[in-house]
Amino acid sequence: MSAGRGVMGGMETFTLVPRGPFSLAASTRFLEGFTPASYSSPADSGLEGAFPAEGSWRTVGVRVSQAGDEVNAAIVSPAKPDAGLVAEVRPQVERILALDVDGSGFPAVGENWRPYRTWVTLLLRIQLEYETGEITGRPGHARTG
Repeated sequence: MSAGRGVMGGMETFTLVPRGPFSLAASTRFLEGFTPASYSSPADSGLEGAFPAEGSWRTVGVRVSQAGDEVNAAIVSPAKPDAGLVAEVRPQVERILALDVDGSGFPAVGENWRPYRTWVTLLLRIQLEYETGEITGRPGHARTG
């Protein structure tokens, strides 16, 4: 959920308050492993991104950081965004980070699946071995069709 808006060092800023557990560091690690956008950054550097703002399609640059339960975002490009651009960007940043939905029930979903995690992990490892031979290292073990 959103909260607050202000100006910090010439940049428009806004604060997003997650409903449920959220870790910007975990989100950044996920993005780092996503091939089209993969990169590596220091763990505490936050997240920077550029994208076209939905609606006007103006290019915008955003820097996001997390302090406790608050997620702070600053529009770093253009240098002096107008209120209309801020109104376009804020909900888009919420969607990008999946903060536009109430995630407070998410931990309970994981707990309900706890008895099945071992079996799912085992089945995925068996499938990986069957298809690629990566676990055993036996190249003849890989499936060809």
